Amino acid sequence: MKKRALVLVDILLMEIKINKKRAFTLIEMVVIMGSTGLIFVIIAGILMNSVKSSRRISVANSVEESGAWAIAEIRKNLLKADIESLTCPADVGSSLSFVNRLDGATNYIVCDETGGSIASVSAIAEVNFLGNSVLVSNCQDFVSCDLTSFFPVVDFKFTLSSGDEESGVDSYVERDFDATVVVRE
Repeated sequence: MKKRALVLVDILLMEIKINKKRAFTLIEMVVIMGSTGLIFVIIAGILMNSVKSSRRISVANSVEESGAWAIAEIRKNLLKADIESLTCPADVGSSLSFVNRLDGATNYIVCDETGGSIASVSAIAEVNFLGNSVLVSNCQDFVSCDLTSFFPVVDFKFTLSSGDEESGVDSYVERDFDATVVVRE
């Protein structure tokens, strides 16, 4: 009986030793928590950069789409122009005018930095070619014309920008646009 009791005591002590070896020490727990925290900080940084990049790409796409649409609308308007009525600035300027050969109305294509627009203005309506979040600049060099060739050549140059330059956001985008339109009847 005594032997049995000793065997039972030995078994219980072995289980206690085994259970002791399965537990983590305080140092091991601190190392695991520190490693986990470091991994979370790295992942958070990657996610924040991803969000910033996504915002910057979205703003760049908005600027690009606005510029492309403005150029397409300018071309569409000039293709309706009566060549004889085309009035351009002497060198470079911020607007030009022409008579629309389809409806006979005088149209102006204007770049206005203070109003933040590139627009077609006529007696009928004013159509802004830019979205609300996009700003225009360099309107003083917006249009130049070569009226000496058989078909007038009109060059447009402008800069569009959008976004924020706040600390930590950096989603500001600025892009120059340049287009040439040959006006034909």
